[in-house]
Amino acid sequence: MAFLYQMLGSKIWPPRDTGPDLTGKTLLITGANSGLGYESVVKFVRGSAKRVIMGVRSVEKGEAAKEQILAQAGETDVTIDVYQLDMLDYDSIQAFASRVDKEVDRLEYVVLNAGISPHEFRESKYGFESALQVNLISTTLLALLLLPKLMESQTPFFTPVLELVGSGTHQRLRGLLPDTDNPDKDPLEVYNTRESFEAFGFLEQYSLSKLFLMYVQWHLMDLVEDESSDLVRAFVVVVGPGPTQSAITREFDNRSLLFRMAFSVVYLMMKTAEQGARVYLSGLALGARGHGRFWQWDSIDRPAYYCTDPNATVRSKRVWSSIITALGKDVPGAESVLQRAKQGNSGSSV
Repeated sequence: MAFLYQMLGSKIWPPRDTGPDLTGKTLLITGANSGLGYESVVKFVRGSAKRVIMGVRSVEKGEAAKEQILAQAGETDVTIDVYQLDMLDYDSIQAFASRVDKEVDRLEYVVLNAGISPHEFRESKYGFESALQVNLISTTLLALLLLPKLMESQTPFFTPVLELVGSGTHQRLRGLLPDTDNPDKDPLEVYNTRESFEAFGFLEQYSLSKLFLMYVQWHLMDLVEDESSDLVRAFVVVVGPGPTQSAITREFDNRSLLFRMAFSVVYLMMKTAEQGARVYLSGLALGARGHGRFWQWDSIDRPAYYCTDPNATVRSKRVWSSIITALGKDVPGAESVLQRAKQGNSGSSV
């Protein structure tokens, strides 16, 4: 009930529209042709960005979105490029990152917005439940591939930002499956069967993918922080746009009539995609204040229980290790990707 009040409150009092000055900056956002991604690009253009890279699964839809955005924006000098990106395909992710490395001189802001909330168990071609695949494993791979370009773009006066899109639902997880902290079990595999998905529930699975993404943030911070000089080469922030009227809700189209009727009422209480995109912009503007933090409701939010409980640190290391191991099975040269991210050296191939 408290969550519904909070959701309604954010509808009545939406996030502040900060409209930061993006003059001369290059921004990249995934899942960019609809919903929060689309509205973010509109704001990037209106913020006088120099260049915007739209990562989209369908180039045709991406180009159509680009034309709509330019029509909305009116006269502008912003360059918008549409790059193909399928978060369910490692080859596509690597090709996308390689293209960015070759064609983008500087990259100041990255927003990894692409995500899904599947209501049924679906397995990716790499053997992972699709929410774990897209929201966690593939997002980690793309972050690792883009970090070197981000870090190379640092200047004495500006530090780039990697923004991961999380969810406040990770704070409301009612519990974890019993074997999650069993050292003899792979933490990803604990949540990677049809049986575990159905026992845990699709909403909890989505929340779990976002909790594990918080752990990824911790380990990405290790890669961008230079302990010898206390230099942070890129800020890593996680933002929670909150319940938003966005394309992610299309996953509910095949639910029961009763569910869809109930959801239609809840949908009316959600923020618009434009209001949700405000959180992305304000998160980017945090700079050092947002590094290692979770930003939602226009504030740095409290750490979730499962980010502070006695097992959190060990659990995060096991989740990170599991992700890197999973990538190592299907991404040639995955270890070199990790090393380049740590050293801040980009490369055109994995």
